[in-house]
Amino acid sequence: MKFRIRRQMFFPMRTRWLLSGSRYLFFLTGILALGYVGFTLLDARLYQVSAKRSLESQIQVEKEQHVLQSAPAAKPAVKRR
Repeated sequence: MKFRIRRQMFFPMRTRWLLSGSRYLFFLTGILALGYVGFTLLDARLYQVSAKRSLESQIQVEKEQHVLQSAPAAKPAVKRR
């Protein structure tokens, strides 16, 4: 049976501080990026719902106007003698 010993790399204190700081910086950047994407997707979804409602109401108004315009007007009264 062979045991492997993992060797840790020892960096100077300044390098360790820089690596640790960059790790937290990248983690925070990732969290902010995920938040931005979530906000953008939510905004797009809400816009789609709003635009769909607006389009449906415009279609309904057009249908009502078309029905009113195509309905025959009252026939003029014919004078009988």
